[in-house]
Amino acid sequence: MAAQTPRQQRSTILREQERARAVQKRQRLAELRSDLKAAQRRRGEFIAEVRALCELAQRRLQRTGAARRAQLERELAVEREAADEQCRLATARARRRGTEALDTARRTVHEERAGQRTEAIYTRPRPFGEPTGAARGRGRRQAALARAEQQDEADEVVERNIEHELVPIWHRVKHKIVETSRKSRTEAFLEWVAEHESEVYAMLESESDRYERQLAQQEEQAAWELGQRSASGQDVPF
Repeated sequence: MAAQTPRQQRSTILREQERARAVQKRQRLAELRSDLKAAQRRRGEFIAEVRALCELAQRRLQRTGAARRAQLERELAVEREAADEQCRLATARARRRGTEALDTARRTVHEERAGQRTEAIYTRPRPFGEPTGAARGRGRRQAALARAEQQDEADEVVERNIEHELVPIWHRVKHKIVETSRKSRTEAFLEWVAEHESEVYAMLESESDRYERQLAQQEEQAAWELGQRSASGQDVPF
């Protein structure tokens, strides 16, 4: 084999260095490909882990939401039952008190009429003494003076004089109750109650229905507030 010249030797060395660099580049690329595959594998494992955690959190949230809904339904059922019972008791109490108020009004009117008859007897003129016309005039003046203190009764005074259950009835009909020289507004109202029993019962039923509607609205408001509190407390548990 002929000896290489210095120039040929230099060319051979350069080719060998180039081949070594190419081998190094291929090795580096192989390492980078291996690292990329490992990173992709770790990324897939991380995504799978996150998905598993999300599914677990969703199942836990569903169980928590179902438990809260069940608890809310139980609370609403208890409140609804209590409201219904309160409404039934209030209705029965209003009817009972309304009946008692009507009985009281009847007795008051009866006593007032009896008192008027007694007063008429004792103020009747005697056959001896003042003339009949003057006696009648004096009797009328005495009756007017006896009623003077009971005239011009304000609405608040009448409300204090009547049963509590009759106050809503008074508010409805007070514009038609007029006092006279023989009876105050309280007496006139009680007499009206005794003479209009059917209307009074109808008004009492109307007041009872209004009270029931108020209870229903309060129940709906309580249910809405409970729902709002339950919805605001549903946080993701991770």
